[in-house]
Amino acid sequence: MGAKLGNVHVQISDLQVLLDALEDMIAEQPAVSGSVTSSNPYQEIIDEAERTRHTYYIAEKKPGWFSILNDWFGWGKTEQFGEELSSYLNAPVFTLSYFDEDVLEIGMFTNGEKLTGYTWCSQTRQEYGIEEQDVDISILAQIFGYEYGAGLQQIIEQPEQQKALEQLEQLLQLPFAISSDFYIDQKETLTAQFTEFKWNLSDR
Repeated sequence: MGAKLGNVHVQISDLQVLLDALEDMIAEQPAVSGSVTSSNPYQEIIDEAERTRHTYYIAEKKPGWFSILNDWFGWGKTEQFGEELSSYLNAPVFTLSYFDEDVLEIGMFTNGEKLTGYTWCSQTRQEYGIEEQDVDISILAQIFGYEYGAGLQQIIEQPEQQKALEQLEQLLQLPFAISSDFYIDQKETLTAQFTEFKWNLSDR
């Protein structure tokens, strides 16, 4: 089994605007349902899931870009989160997911819609249910900077997911090879870099 990770990056200069958008988005989501009884053997798991679902670790690792980690981010969920968050912000939202060394997926979202994206896959796309897609490098270059266009094109042509992940991180200078698990495992290192923000739906 390989690594599984997901992270989200928002091009925005004001952290409070991002936090307000997160709060608005979370407020419209239902709480995790479960039978709250002392005899429910899964209640502790349900409670922990609810606590971690809206615990985010946020840092401005690159000027003008805030990076977000969350225990629930993973292939599929990261993209869903990024698309939804983009509908609450007037700002580009970039997502990255890495699954079992087989799949690497990136996506760019604004206004609740996907602008472009790309998926590297070491297996047949049919096996993972991945559709063929043509990434629009011009959109990525417009948002990240036109000086990155040629480098992004070369990375898209990179056949190996692990190398593509490393090259993306090196080129764009954003923390892509990281997840919230890294925060827990290396708390002393990352606490100085990421700040923890919690929302509790049960308090509503």
